Amino acid sequence: MVYSFFCSYGANVGFIYSCIRGYGCSRGSRVYLFVAKPLMDTQEYDITTLSSDLVKLGCCEPVVYEIDLKKPIRSIAFIKQLANQLDTLIVGILDSGNDILSTILVLGLVSSNKEFCIETRFGLINAKLSFLDIEFVTKRKKLTRREKEIINIIRKHPGLKIREIAEYTGLAQTTIEKYLTKLKKYNLAIIRKGYRIYPTELATLID
Repeated sequence: MVYSFFCSYGANVGFIYSCIRGYGCSRGSRVYLFVAKPLMDTQEYDITTLSSDLVKLGCCEPVVYEIDLKKPIRSIAFIKQLANQLDTLIVGILDSGNDILSTILVLGLVSSNKEFCIETRFGLINAKLSFLDIEFVTKRKKLTRREKEIINIIRKHPGLKIREIAEYTGLAQTTIEKYLTKLKKYNLAIIRKGYRIYPTELATLID
């Protein structure tokens, strides 16, 4: 899989490198480093080292953009435009060294029309939002009427079995199984002990 990595760089090139390596960095994957303007000497040295390591992984030579934090709207629009020009899946990697820069990057990606996921870290805590998580949270992806009905049922009555959901909806159990297969793929439903159906955290957040 070829990706485009959008990285907000504050102080931790090691985190950026480990994330990109985790995706496999297929040959032809692109890396865009967004740094706060002006670029400091120490950052320039770290970026040079990071670039060399990423090229060895198979990525294209990283492109560095200096972002003016005093002009956030212009910066968000620039990132949006850049994202919309690409034909690959986008991975946003947020270095916790600069919260303003990371916020600008996220807003630029959200306002674009592209699929993307987010990787970030705070201290020892790593967090990841998948492509589908973001699609549902930002309401880009819509559920069908029946899918919404099933989600609402298991939100109100977590722990139901397939037979019980079928009784609520009036649908056949085989039909419910097909819907649940899709909802599991969307990370909206999980099956636990006793084949009982529960909503995921994501399911509790979407309308």
